[in-house]
Amino acid sequence: MTEKNVGKGIKAVVFDMDGVIFDTQIFYNESYREAGRHFGVDKNEIEEIIVGTMGVNRPESILAIKKMQGQDFPAEEMISLMLEIFNRRVEKEGLPKKPGVCELLKWLKENGFRTGLASSTERDRILRYLKSAGLESYFDFITGGDKVENGKPAPDIYLQACENMGVDPVETYGVEDSYNGIRSVYNAGMKAIMVPDSLQPTEEIRPLIFRKFDSLNGFLEYLKEEYSI
Repeated sequence: MTEKNVGKGIKAVVFDMDGVIFDTQIFYNESYREAGRHFGVDKNEIEEIIVGTMGVNRPESILAIKKMQGQDFPAEEMISLMLEIFNRRVEKEGLPKKPGVCELLKWLKENGFRTGLASSTERDRILRYLKSAGLESYFDFITGGDKVENGKPAPDIYLQACENMGVDPVETYGVEDSYNGIRSVYNAGMKAIMVPDSLQPTEEIRPLIFRKFDSLNGFLEYLKEEYSI
């Protein structure tokens, strides 16, 4: 890491995956809609489920769906079907990367930043996706929602990433696109960077955000200017 970076205090960046690294949120949304139709969920209600489960792990998603649809609703079965539909589409079409992700990850590596990934997706699936996209080598630490006790919006997953990377959360950026992700970053004491995908910041979310950018390219330009590199 350069002396300029150390002087600025920020030592690391931790990314969410879906909607930040990969442009997959639309895959999830459409998969949820198809699964919802299979289980007879109203169109408006499935949109609420999509927003309510965005950025959280499978157990938390099950709890959220049961809260919205009732305790007798087969939430686990619907999520399983949704993931089957999602995986079929990924196998057919591949994983589209977000614009600017390769340039940003390369710049961070070249300039001595520690880089982590903290996604609510299961870790094995994360590793499979990163490997298929040729991005695995850019990350110093990778963790998934199945490796922490409390999923987002709890801070556990980001605190685990910081601890394993040997960095202080207050000296780390966390890059997210979902409300629960931003809450998780903020609750961990990190600097929340929001790069919106399908959700724009609300009045509740805006005070939690350190910076908002329309794309990862915008975040990269900010870093270049901030660190004068």
